[in-house]
Amino acid sequence: MASPQPMPSAAEPKETDLASAPLSAVPRRVQELKTNSPKRLKARSKDAAHKDVRRSQTRRWRDQVISDLDVGESFSNHVAILKILRRIPELRDHVPHLVSNDPVTQTYVVQYPRRDLIPLEREVRRLGLSYRKIQNIKSQLYRSVKTMYTNGVRYNIYPQHLYLYSPASWDLTRLLFLGSVTSSDLLDVGELDWKKERDRVCAQIDRTFAPLEIWTFQEEAADLAKHARAEMDQATTIINEKNAAIDSAKADLTEAQAIMAEAYQMIKDARAAMDGVTAVSKEIFTSVTRPQSAWDHAHLGKEYAETSRRKMDVLNDRANALIQKYGNPKLHNEVGAEDVISLSDTKPEDNVKVKNRIPTISDIRAMEESTIQRRAAAIEANLREDGSIGT
Repeated sequence: MASPQPMPSAAEPKETDLASAPLSAVPRRVQELKTNSPKRLKARSKDAAHKDVRRSQTRRWRDQVISDLDVGESFSNHVAILKILRRIPELRDHVPHLVSNDPVTQTYVVQYPRRDLIPLEREVRRLGLSYRKIQNIKSQLYRSVKTMYTNGVRYNIYPQHLYLYSPASWDLTRLLFLGSVTSSDLLDVGELDWKKERDRVCAQIDRTFAPLEIWTFQEEAADLAKHARAEMDQATTIINEKNAAIDSAKADLTEAQAIMAEAYQMIKDARAAMDGVTAVSKEIFTSVTRPQSAWDHAHLGKEYAETSRRKMDVLNDRANALIQKYGNPKLHNEVGAEDVISLSDTKPEDNVKVKNRIPTISDIRAMEESTIQRRAAAIEANLREDGSIGT
């Protein structure tokens, strides 16, 4: 028990200043000397660690006391394995940490993650991890086992001893945790051969993760099949839409063929009419006894020509409707239909160039109109001359 301190006298100004100074301003060592209760250096560091939240590990780790050992287990082996693992920084997040041990009571204290440790297979299925993420977990296990082996600890891989946990509630990543590390085998560091051990470790890891990989393949195959069905339905919809467009195009093609057939028939009829007009003109020149009948016949030809013109107007409207729907077609020499000159405007020396060109509806109409106009004018002139001769 500390003895009471003497009251400071007036002759000691320094002691009075220290006593009257606030507690935070007095050095810690002076406080220890005044209270006669010095603290060890280790105790000071522990106090500082508990005061500094950033240096404290109590938020992430929880302590667990191990006192009951199974039959055949050695307390010294457990402690030796945990001490070896404690010296490896790469395994800090993947194995338990040894805090303290008491050989007398055969107990030791280890730290586990404060977050729940969930069995590997159950967590993988719950999260629906992809094949790539499972391979990342396999890589974590391989590196951890290799690091333990190179430090003299052979870890026995069993599926029920592998866990996943989240470092924090807001963190979506999962870390691998190795359970039952105290059941590992201690090895002589001088007799280690990782090349021989690697095949055995890889075989154990493959057997452990084979069910998960098969399950992942099945899930991904089901997703791919579902995606393929959706793509097939979309393709079927597009095909049906295209079929409707194709049917419409076929109907328009039939319409265009009908227009061309009617135009061809009208050309034949116009040629026959022109032949008839030519015959009438010859009769007018050779016979002056029947001018009235020739005049009537000429008027019939004129009426037929007007009827043909109206039919050509109808055909032209139908053709223009198709052109507006599909656009102005280009010929073989990339010239549009509106750029093609009329056949009636060509000169004899241009016939060689026009011979191989495909005539359009506008060409046919212009040719018909120009021919009919010339024939009608010739008939009227002949009839007027014939009338003057008859009188």
